[in-house]
Amino acid sequence: MAEQTPDPTDPTGPDDRINDDRINDDRINDDRINDDRINDELVSALNDAYDTDPIPAELSQFAFDAFAWRLVDDELATITFDSATTELVGIRGTSTQRHSVQFEGRGVSVSLVMSDTSLVASVDPAGVHRCLIEGPQVATEVFTDDDGEFVIDRPHLPLRLVVETTAGRLVSPWITA
Repeated sequence: MAEQTPDPTDPTGPDDRINDDRINDDRINDDRINDDRINDELVSALNDAYDTDPIPAELSQFAFDAFAWRLVDDELATITFDSATTELVGIRGTSTQRHSVQFEGRGVSVSLVMSDTSLVASVDPAGVHRCLIEGPQVATEVFTDDDGEFVIDRPHLPLRLVVETTAGRLVSPWITA
């Protein structure tokens, strides 16, 4: 097949023609160069549009401190009993591993019992209380019944319990075991 001479009236141009039933390799390389150039220009334009000075360290610290103060009225509960650290005398073993924790604050006492399958909570004084079971990535809202108790499937650890009462919010320490 003879090579064709370019037709100046053809809108596709000479580089879009096929020679010997093959795609012109020079055209492909030119397209890659043009794509790279366009990509570089786009990146440069975006960097220029959003070019800002770094946030000063003291401003970042101020923002973190202000965020921490959002829950300043919450009271961190004090652990009064933890079966993982207290030796139980005279207790027979059970077929399931249980972990009991009790904490207090704001005139409220909360007992948690975690087994392999469930979490049982009891809030004293009894009554309906809004509770949040917080994990690293999710929080689950539950309400106690009239006796101040709830039972749920055991959540993933670590977790902490936030109990809302008329006296305010009580937040347990993080429970990891």
